[in-house]
Amino acid sequence: MSMNTWREDRQQMQPNSTMLITLAFMHLTSLTGLTFTYSVASGDPFDSSVIIWTRAVPKSLDGTTLILDQCLPACVSYRVYTSSMLSGKPVSSDEAFTSYDVDWTVKVDGTGLKPYLFQFADCTNVQTVSPVGTTRTIATAAKHVNGGEPLTFAVISIWLNQYRTDASLVVAHAKAPWITDDHEVADNAWKAGSANSNDSASGCTWSPSGACFTDRNDKLRIWRNFKIGKLLDLTVLDTRVYDRDLTDVYYITVVNTIAAFPNCSIMGLAQEKWFYDTISHSQARGCVTENAVYSQQIVFSQLNFGGFFDLNTIKKTVILSGDSHANWVSDLAHPNDTITYSPKTGAGSIGQSAFGAGITPAAADNISQQLAAMNSDLQWSEASFRGFFTLTIDSETLNATYYAMNNISFANLDGFASVNFVVRNRENKLLRPVAGGIVKAKDV
Repeated sequence: MSMNTWREDRQQMQPNSTMLITLAFMHLTSLTGLTFTYSVASGDPFDSSVIIWTRAVPKSLDGTTLILDQCLPACVSYRVYTSSMLSGKPVSSDEAFTSYDVDWTVKVDGTGLKPYLFQFADCTNVQTVSPVGTTRTIATAAKHVNGGEPLTFAVISIWLNQYRTDASLVVAHAKAPWITDDHEVADNAWKAGSANSNDSASGCTWSPSGACFTDRNDKLRIWRNFKIGKLLDLTVLDTRVYDRDLTDVYYITVVNTIAAFPNCSIMGLAQEKWFYDTISHSQARGCVTENAVYSQQIVFSQLNFGGFFDLNTIKKTVILSGDSHANWVSDLAHPNDTITYSPKTGAGSIGQSAFGAGITPAAADNISQQLAAMNSDLQWSEASFRGFFTLTIDSETLNATYYAMNNISFANLDGFASVNFVVRNRENKLLRPVAGGIVKAKDV
């Protein structure tokens, strides 16, 4: 086995198993034991698989020093048990390598699984174990569901090192699987570089995502689709890097002269064809709510879909994003449509968009007021508070609840639910009165 084999090997697990994984360090000269430096994480859950991740760094013989020798690989093994006590015969086990060139990170793609717990451990020292992670798979497509710029590998690894030591993030990663977007790259990137050319390898290495496994011949592809039972399809796009044409990289002003060219693309032909095929298949397979949820990083309402949703009778579309650094909730209507779309009733809407603000820009309230004045379909905008939003989707409704933090100068839980939006099944518009007429935080 080569030391990179672990990145290529999708290990097969036994179906319907409670899964606890032990990671054993195989003895190498002058080394003893492992240190799990960044807890555990999981991500990209499908109906029978999920990616689990950890970082296991070898220690020196005296156990006090981390070994970061670029020439020294580490052989690890894992075992899968049906028992939460790790008793009995393991149902699956194997070995793999990790090394300095992937920052000692370890990924295992477990398949044939139900919800499970997982843990990594050093089998040469049973006292050296990682925290226990909790993850789950999603329902099969046939089932109904019940309700700093990063410049180089070294630089982005340091950046992610810092993020992964955040206490709250450590707990969040260990408690549930994450589906990450296309933000692990430099700002304003495109297919041939960025404002400062970056290395995409760390984003793949440090993320508990199966995107690197999506296409073995295309390591930069992260666009993928999750069929969440008969309830909805979640489609994750890459609108920032993969095959994107030249964008604003601050020092190349020519982009302003070609931005409106019809042959310019933010996704490229391969991803566009996959996207349209995925939308068509989502509609054809008969989701009970006819939901199509798209996660990406641009303001989708500015794009021209050429009537695709109407022609294919796609009845409910929700766009998720966060790149605008503001909270927005909007009906989606054709640009400058004052005939078929009614801001008062929502009639004529072809979808909804929900944008979240992890960070906030300066003069946010003024920006929001200007945007609202120019967009009749924008129903709510708020960019003064940092926070997050949640989506709760069942066969009857989609609920989007936004949460705002009162104070971000120190770690605290002093927050509140600022607003809630509802979309009823097959109505394809925000329920009126918008937000039930109750808004606790707003710029407009």
